[in-house]
Amino acid sequence: MQGYRPGQDIFIAMDAASSEFYDKETGLYHFHKSSGQKLNSDEMVDYWEKLDWQVPYRFNRRWIRRR
Repeated sequence: MQGYRPGQDIFIAMDAASSEFYDKETGLYHFHKSSGQKLNSDEMVDYWEKLDWQVPYRFNRRWIRRR
């Protein structure tokens, strides 16, 4: 990737596969394999925004569908 500038020319995207831990009955995202935490849609947006990455990334709120 010679010549590309991290954070300017190239970015990292993440597919959280959040449908895998979304509970349709409660309307919550349940981290049942890790912390056990349950978050609503707004809390999930906050969760992703607060992640402190060591690599350049872009967070685009338009990519998240609010319920």
